[in-house]
Amino acid sequence: METHGTGLVYILLCRRIFKIWLIASGFWGLVTLWMSGVGPLKRMNCTLRLLLPCPEKIKFLLWLLLHDASPCNARRHRCGLTASPSCPRCDADYESGLHVVRDCPKSKDLWISFGIRDSNFFTKEAWCWIHKASMGDWSLQFFAIVWWAWRWRNMEVLGSEDWCLEQVRFRVQTLLADMRCCMPSSTQGGDGMNGFGGLLRDSFGRWLLGFTGCYSSSSVLLSELMALRNGLLLAWNAGYRLVRCEVNSLEAYRLVSMESPPAFHVFGAIICDIKSFLARDWDASLSHVLREVNGCADVLAKMGVASGVSLLLLEAPPVEITQALARDTAGHIFVRC
Repeated sequence: METHGTGLVYILLCRRIFKIWLIASGFWGLVTLWMSGVGPLKRMNCTLRLLLPCPEKIKFLLWLLLHDASPCNARRHRCGLTASPSCPRCDADYESGLHVVRDCPKSKDLWISFGIRDSNFFTKEAWCWIHKASMGDWSLQFFAIVWWAWRWRNMEVLGSEDWCLEQVRFRVQTLLADMRCCMPSSTQGGDGMNGFGGLLRDSFGRWLLGFTGCYSSSSVLLSELMALRNGLLLAWNAGYRLVRCEVNSLEAYRLVSMESPPAFHVFGAIICDIKSFLARDWDASLSHVLREVNGCADVLAKMGVASGVSLLLLEAPPVEITQALARDTAGHIFVRC
């Protein structure tokens, strides 16, 4: 144990992982000890960090599953936090993270409901299972099912909510649709850069002002929140006091619309910043639209990656946005498959 200023730092060693707890700030980090000979597991960690086209929360969950570090009963029992390592839903003797998201009967029914019936799918080791599914054509669906299988367990065990299979299927499909909508316009940079963009239009759809930019992150949600924040800031500074804001990310819309957003959300600061903008002395409201309706913002987000600047204000519409602006102004109808 070492003392640094007003905080105490405890370092615990447990199966190749150092857990560092800073009491003064309430901050903890996990530092993996890369040992010689880890082979595929080490490569899979790099893949999780750099390549997987999914939100950071899902990457982190997959990382926990790879390292058998998810806070399920098996791990809690090893840490002396619960009397039994068994599964509280199916009474299996050992509730590992893999059991929660794949092998528990309820989770297995969820996979089967999406057409996963190959017996080999339910027998692979964690790293092989995650690696093969993450690199496949159905990777986004895999990520969405894993996430909501995990949430399903937590809501039943910790939240005392009894969800049926159809409720979970609906949430999987909603997350999947959101990822499919957001990923293409937010991951254009090959060097880990993400772009964002937006514009102000009058009641007739005509251009008023716009902005574009980029930042170093792989989070699609952060891209949407950055665009929303900068759009509200631009509208306020330009003197507009009657604003209707349209965002095509359902997750961003949900977080900002919540009366009390999650206190420890990874983007909690920017969410609170957006809510404070909306609460100012003006008539500003938020609504969710499909990505096809936000064609101009999609083009500006792609331009942001190419620009290489953190924020660029646009007084006139760039040439690249002319066609998209004309379609939006004319109210062009899209058929969504």
